[in-house]
Amino acid sequence: MTDKASKRKYTIGEDIDLDHTVVKLKSGERLTNELAEKLSEDAIEKAESPD
Repeated sequence: MTDKASKRKYTIGEDIDLDHTVVKLKSGERLTNELAEKLSEDAIEKAESPD
């Protein structure tokens, strides 16, 4: 049986303080706490969708 964790594209790491650490998205936009919150809400909404 294959270990699912070894096939994951991304892994969850330690929390970071986005007020003090600059994280850039692929688009070049800075990830802020507000944007991270919106992205997580969108992801949860999509995951809960019956599509």
